[in-house]
Amino acid sequence: MELIFEWKNVLDQKAEAAFVESLSTLIGEAGVNKLVEVAKIYEKYDWFKLLIAKDSDNITGLLALYYEPIHGSHEGWIGVHPEYRKQDIGDKIQTEFEKTALKNGIRIFRADATLAYTYSQKFLYRRDYKAVGYIPMSFSFLPGRSHGSAVTAWKIFDPELLKQWEEERRESLDWESRRWQCNE
Repeated sequence: MELIFEWKNVLDQKAEAAFVESLSTLIGEAGVNKLVEVAKIYEKYDWFKLLIAKDSDNITGLLALYYEPIHGSHEGWIGVHPEYRKQDIGDKIQTEFEKTALKNGIRIFRADATLAYTYSQKFLYRRDYKAVGYIPMSFSFLPGRSHGSAVTAWKIFDPELLKQWEEERRESLDWESRRWQCNE
């Protein structure tokens, strides 16, 4: 399958429908609707970006990015349409994102990986994300729901920021190799 990628700054009606359908099976419709609300607010401040993957005219998956001014980084949600799962679409979206992030204004991407989901941690570690912090309790958008503890990881795309990181001899917390080495 040959994917076509497109960057947008708005969550239009077609993209919104694909976003809801892709993520509702993972975090529930109420959770996705909260993310859509956030996207609509962030669009007003130019803090929202969307990377869409298409096969012909069908949206196969997308990555919705939210700029967090407090952290100075983008974070996002990746979703693959249920009909296109198990075809490496998510990996292809992530690869395209990483190739084109800097030219689309993304200097740092922040990801929180819940410690209960070892797959997401290993995925980030293999893609050279740097673990920079630990969140003792990660909450969902739904009241009273917790995803448990999480690790916060960065991928730095801006060469100047990466140089600064390396010059200050900052190191990743090395969370994946320490935590999961014994389980492989």
